[in-house]
Amino acid sequence: MASYNVHWGFDKQGTPFDVVEVCRVLDADVLALQESWLPGSEKSQADRAAAELGYTATHAVMGPGRVTGRRPRLCPPERAEGTLAVSLLSRLPVLATDVVDLVRLPLDSAPKRLALRVDVDVEGSPFTFVGTHLDHLSHGSPRQLRPLVARLPGPDQPAALAGDMNMWGPVLSWLMPGWTRAVRGRTWPRQLPHSQIDHIMVTPAVGSVSSGVLRAGRSDHLPVRATVTF
Repeated sequence: MASYNVHWGFDKQGTPFDVVEVCRVLDADVLALQESWLPGSEKSQADRAAAELGYTATHAVMGPGRVTGRRPRLCPPERAEGTLAVSLLSRLPVLATDVVDLVRLPLDSAPKRLALRVDVDVEGSPFTFVGTHLDHLSHGSPRQLRPLVARLPGPDQPAALAGDMNMWGPVLSWLMPGWTRAVRGRTWPRQLPHSQIDHIMVTPAVGSVSSGVLRAGRSDHLPVRATVTF
């Protein structure tokens, strides 16, 4: 499994990069993408990755946006060129999907925060994989995370929560008692990372075989990947 904030598929200078190739390098059975850009006039990179790499793509829309100047921006619907989303890609059979709406915080620039859940079949056993993109810790994101955790599977069920959490690992562990950080390593900012804000959290029913932060892509984040067993 893996997670990557793709920054709309643009680097910090506003130059597009190949998200599909990063997905190929990650080579994960389930993959969460944050800041996934769904342009209105062409197939998104997430959908291209699904078509080229054998995934099923599921999207949950956060809000309208457009690409102007050197960076993409959220904007009113009437000016939009596409939508910003959380996307999940799965090579495994998808049994069910669900979108969990999260609290919108007063300082949040995004019109909506959510978590996207897929239940997948792993050789006859169900596994829950949830992708999300939380607001900043300084804006009060624990108010988003605590209700989400309450709706996640219990400790005896195999599950993972992955995404750009915008908070450090020790804080995340404190807010998710019993869950384990499957990946440890600096993920932001990409060029000289000093913090880990991108995480994969797993229940006690899940064991980590291997994990790491990959030097791939040109987003402002680095992707994380973990191989697990249950």
